Amino acid sequence: MEFVLTQEAKTSVQADLENVCMENVQTCILLALLSAGTCQTSSEALFARLAVSMSEILHLNISSTHGSPILDETSHRVWWSLYILDRWCSSGLGLPRHMENPHCPDIAPLPIDELSFQGLRLSSVYEPAQKPGIFTHMVTLVHHFGPIQDLNRSMARGNMEPIEKCEAVKRIGQQLESWRQTLPEIMHMSIQNLYMHQQNHLGGHFIALHLAFHHFSALLYFNSLESKIDPYFGQDEHIAQCKSHASSFSSLLHLSHQMKDCEQNYPTVGHMTTVASAVLLHTLLLGEPEDIPKARQELNTNFEALVELRRYWPATESMINRLMTFQKICLLSTESHKLDGWMVRFLLEHSLGLESIRNIGKDDWLYNSTGTIPIQLTGQNDPWQITVTVKDVRGPVLWHGDRRSSQELSIYLSVPESLVGSSKGNETFVCAYVMRGLNETATNSTIADDSCNGILSDDCIEEFKDAPVPDGGRCPEVTTSEECGQRFILKQQNPLNFSSRRCTLDELPGVNLPENYKTFGGLPGGVPLPGDRELDNFDSYDLMVRQPIPMLFTVQSGNTSQSKTVCIAPTNVLQDSRIPESEFPSSAAISIHGGINAWILTGLVGVVMMLTGAF
Repeated sequence: MEFVLTQEAKTSVQADLENVCMENVQTCILLALLSAGTCQTSSEALFARLAVSMSEILHLNISSTHGSPILDETSHRVWWSLYILDRWCSSGLGLPRHMENPHCPDIAPLPIDELSFQGLRLSSVYEPAQKPGIFTHMVTLVHHFGPIQDLNRSMARGNMEPIEKCEAVKRIGQQLESWRQTLPEIMHMSIQNLYMHQQNHLGGHFIALHLAFHHFSALLYFNSLESKIDPYFGQDEHIAQCKSHASSFSSLLHLSHQMKDCEQNYPTVGHMTTVASAVLLHTLLLGEPEDIPKARQELNTNFEALVELRRYWPATESMINRLMTFQKICLLSTESHKLDGWMVRFLLEHSLGLESIRNIGKDDWLYNSTGTIPIQLTGQNDPWQITVTVKDVRGPVLWHGDRRSSQELSIYLSVPESLVGSSKGNETFVCAYVMRGLNETATNSTIADDSCNGILSDDCIEEFKDAPVPDGGRCPEVTTSEECGQRFILKQQNPLNFSSRRCTLDELPGVNLPENYKTFGGLPGGVPLPGDRELDNFDSYDLMVRQPIPMLFTVQSGNTSQSKTVCIAPTNVLQDSRIPESEFPSSAAISIHGGINAWILTGLVGVVMMLTGAF
């Protein structure tokens, strides 16, 4: 339903685009935020810029001489909302900021406090001496975001001497601390103040203000987590500041979920939580033993918050993937926190997919085996390609629960580039459902319709032909009958859509895809499955790379609905990966994978517990 309403709003505002009015500015702001939450990054940037341009034409930052206070204040609040949106949106997409000038109070009055604004009426008389509110302090805080962005990018270019870097960080840090210290007493974070704002239905806004403060501070000091091969004076203090702000952010976010009407449910909180969690991961993996229990606890609560956000904002899935990728960097790289171009983009460009930032083809990111099969859909000129990959993760210091390895199963869907961004792509929605691998010999069929013959029963295959298809909302539940004998262990929450090429890959290393295809992730998978109990044992791996994995894909494209059942075994072992040697089907298969559901916990909360098992 939310997708249908959003599309209707887009259609309406596009039809009325030349009507430059306050209502269309507000609509564009909402559409930009909705687009950000659904990973439609091009739409996010477009509607944000439209709103800014309209507001400039309307001169919303200038008080009218004959207008009423309520209309003037509404205009000012919209203007400053755009000021904040411009900084978040430009950062997330790596675009230059548009509203760069500081807008002195004589030109753009700062917002009045929330209770005074709520009490305004059309007949109200203008009162020049109004106290600032939460929104005012958010505006003055966001003013520091631009310099933090610029500093991080300058450091990434490597043209700053250590002393220059230290002084710049110190200067902005003092400005942030000055902002905090000069807050009115009722704006300082305390339980008493939080309860007071909560009673005025402003508790969520109050927490959001301080979450932003801790986020900006963590961003500022994040560079201090670099290796100390080339240390600078004051680095230890900056490391402590970074970890302190990340911890404060996490504690405050957890508190917000415990208090009524204080929950933080907006797209950017996912990115802020990801950055704080990255700092906590640094402590968990590389920190002092006495700091690990607290970091583990806060990291777990952050993951719980991300999983909850994922219910409302599909883009949170990419945030979780970013954090898991960051975790791999910490484990695999000797320069895990080097503030290079990629790290800056991880910290700032939260709307871009990691695959477009770091080449998946680098050795650290290759999988061990793959399997691909084409599927032909009604109404599609060229077949789609479904790829399954398996990566064995093991290492001398790694534990995965009570096991020494895990197998990461990932699923990719590749479609013709001409479909992406087209009208047909905009109205195409795909949901995927995955069963566990079966101890049956793969047919190695090159035709999707025959790939499950002998693996699933005929009744099961026939049953899935009538599976419910996505309607623009969440992916529907698909149940299996007793005759099928299997059930789905992974499912997609939100349909995959081909409206944008953001978060896509041009190629999959080791996979022979047709030319001019775009590859999408975001399908069920990426979950570590139970591996081998010993480092030198490979029974689980040998089984995983030969088991056919049954999957159901349901597709709604315009007025056409269809379902496809495919079974793919990732038997294409990449160069330098282990060739399976164990007997297949394995007599130990049940003991290896029988406990799979205990591994697939609540999203990535289970992953964190596996990761931290070694400490």
